[in-house]
Amino acid sequence: MHIALESPDQPDVIALIAELDAYQDGLYPPESRHALDLAALTRTNVLFAVARDEAGRAVGCCAIVLGTGSGELKRMFVSPSARGQGLAQRLMARLEAEAVARGCRLLRLESGPFQLEALALYARCGYERCGPFGGYVDDPLSVFMEKPLEVKAAESSNVDAMNPAAPEFLRFTAPDAEAHARNISMLREKLEQALLAGDTLATVDHAADLGGLLTTARQEFEAVDLLRAHLGAAEAHPHAQATAWYWNAYATALQYTGRRSAAEPCFAKALDLCAAGGWLRLQAMVLHHWGRSLAEQQRFDEAEARIGEALALRVELQDPRQAGSRRALEALAELRAGQAAVVSPDAAPTVQPSGGS
Repeated sequence: MHIALESPDQPDVIALIAELDAYQDGLYPPESRHALDLAALTRTNVLFAVARDEAGRAVGCCAIVLGTGSGELKRMFVSPSARGQGLAQRLMARLEAEAVARGCRLLRLESGPFQLEALALYARCGYERCGPFGGYVDDPLSVFMEKPLEVKAAESSNVDAMNPAAPEFLRFTAPDAEAHARNISMLREKLEQALLAGDTLATVDHAADLGGLLTTARQEFEAVDLLRAHLGAAEAHPHAQATAWYWNAYATALQYTGRRSAAEPCFAKALDLCAAGGWLRLQAMVLHHWGRSLAEQQRFDEAEARIGEALALRVELQDPRQAGSRRALEALAELRAGQAAVVSPDAAPTVQPSGGS
């Protein structure tokens, strides 16, 4: 079984959710049903995990709706054919870890008194009965439970401390979200075809492209899972340009999950491959991305050096993306000045960096 963060807007996942709805419709009246529809499940504050069997079929799902410091467990379901393997616990554990990484410290849920197996599962996983929360009201057909989440030392060491004064630095946003989603779907199909054909180089190529698009779509945790799953394929082609793209995509996904220290060696591998292969446009992209990550860590001198190198290459190549590197250097200077103003009350007023990609 494989568990990963995925979009719920997939035919087999939609069918799985419909199976859950049919089950619950037979237990509770509509006024006591509090399910999230597909549109709600695709919102940016929702984590959605899917479990797939060896054939790639969706056999389980679970969601967490994130709030400020807390979240709500929703849409927990495992197909009857896949039960008895501990899959529900694995789904919940995976989502709980993802929630912790995003600052969630308390999870709650609403279930029903007729779902005895589910209630027993939640109790085994550390959930205890509580009163209504959020917009819920007392209902004899509702059972409310909650569980405090603890940050384990081993887990917290993998996530860099985030300075609230240094937010994401000029993170790119796709200008056409619908076209971006179509490209993601297309690349999922291409990756699946490469895997079926046993073409490891094409697998690396499509995984790198898909990972990059997922990160742009703010699905960086799924991107990390995807790229990690194809690490062996990348290592099988250590000198390929596709592998350089892979390491850059992996580094950027790690960056936006807060694991910037882990991203550093991935950026370095991508840069070494570009230098050896003479892939100057890609080298400039890696330098630019690495510089943004350094800026978010307030390592301003290093960030300026990386982005400056990217700009020099782009000028040499007459790459139109040199405008983006110039804008990044300007924003970096403003960010540096703002941080200096925070340290010295007598300094010039703080200037916030402008937005952009």
